Amino acid sequence: MRVVRIDLHSRLPNTRLFPDVNVYLLIDSGEALLVDAGYGFQSSTSRIMNAIKRYHAEVSGIVITHGHVDHFSSAGRLRRRLDCTVMAHGEDASFIEEPASLLSSDPFFGHDAKTRALGYVALKLLAGLSPCTVDKRLKDGDEIRVGNAKLRVLHTPGHTKGHICLYEPERGLLFTGDHVISAGLSWILPTRGDVKEYVQSLKRLLKLRISLILPGHGRPLRNCRSVLLDRLARVSSRERSILRLLRKGPMDEDGLLKGLWYGGNPLNRLISRPVLRAYLKKLLDERRIAIIRAGNRTFYTLS
Repeated sequence: MRVVRIDLHSRLPNTRLFPDVNVYLLIDSGEALLVDAGYGFQSSTSRIMNAIKRYHAEVSGIVITHGHVDHFSSAGRLRRRLDCTVMAHGEDASFIEEPASLLSSDPFFGHDAKTRALGYVALKLLAGLSPCTVDKRLKDGDEIRVGNAKLRVLHTPGHTKGHICLYEPERGLLFTGDHVISAGLSWILPTRGDVKEYVQSLKRLLKLRISLILPGHGRPLRNCRSVLLDRLARVSSRERSILRLLRKGPMDEDGLLKGLWYGGNPLNRLISRPVLRAYLKKLLDERRIAIIRAGNRTFYTLS
């Protein structure tokens, strides 16, 4: 099976909010499959179509690893031009078909109708947000064929509830979407993201024979077991940092943000606040920390 990596860009320089994203074209025995669809600009679609023409590929399907705009927004246009099937896990399919529902649960845009409307416009401008019909709902263990190659669907919730990876066992290839990216940890934002599920999904991948990780962002990764163990260690390090601060006494979110790995930059704190909440939720669920209410303020303390 031939793997072609297509690197796509947003309308902004490569940033934390709108990073460069990988789309993969898989070709085997005259058949082809796309893994993810990238940003929804005409330039993104043209770049993908040019790769398809260059390799004389007959694309029968697009697999969306998860319902975030940088991974699905060109899918609708590609579906029409290629007359192919779009596939995604059932848990994320509604976000791909109705992006407004994505914004209602988004930590940045989900506060009220006006904010959601502004967020929708911003995502259309900056990411080319565009909905797409999902023709097939995937589930864990499903098999997708590309010519003679077989890909196994692995449900790996954590980054989103319906996140999937694709595993090709013959060569040990793992297409990880945003579950494993090349630089550091994926964002985990409530309510669609969950740190405990992310950890469980990473541990599941450790049981596989993986020779190459092909992430949704950044370069391919070898030494795959070490990469997965590194990501688990980074989660543990963040949890220890929170617990270490709370040994000094109860703190609210602002106090934790000032003392943690986010630094003092106000924009960094704004972006990082939902990430902190995701880690606090895990620690609360495990009863390693507790909540104290004082008037309108919420403090966290060691259990």
